[in-house]
Amino acid sequence: MEDLILECESLSQDGKPRFIFDKMTSMQIDLFYSTDKSEEREVKLDSILDDKTFYISDETEFEIMPSRFSIYDTETKMTCRWSRYKLVTDFFTSLGFTNGLSNLGPEYEQSFVLLIDDYKCVLRLRPNLTIDLISDFNDSNKKLSCFFSKKKIIDFLSHETPDSYKSTLRDFKIDKVLV
Repeated sequence: MEDLILECESLSQDGKPRFIFDKMTSMQIDLFYSTDKSEEREVKLDSILDDKTFYISDETEFEIMPSRFSIYDTETKMTCRWSRYKLVTDFFTSLGFTNGLSNLGPEYEQSFVLLIDDYKCVLRLRPNLTIDLISDFNDSNKKLSCFFSKKKIIDFLSHETPDSYKSTLRDFKIDKVLV
């Protein structure tokens, strides 16, 4: 697994996050989307002949199957699912987001909200760390949908939040540089 993580990190040097997924789930997806028996047979043969249990891919895997989990990602750099989830929730809490009323735990989609004067930003965090950030300000709705990415989130909030929040973002960036 360590070699796969190193390869994953190397591939992510182009700025795109990379993930390690399990092969069995992908085979099930391929079987589901098979159009005929010969294609099904090819998928099954490939799964038997290929001795690799895991593989590296990008965010497109979440588009194919939105509820799937990765084993590792180059953003959090962790393999423990619960530690990764805690890192993400701590990140949003440090930015001033508060828990929604009906958050049942990391097994379910969580909601968080950021309220600043007339500005409202809603976060939907799924157990696999894909997010939707919905900014609502002056009847204008903007949305960011992606796998958790600190850079994308900070850029989105920098452009969408009111000026009164910019100092919070600046302080957050300074804290991360000093740590």
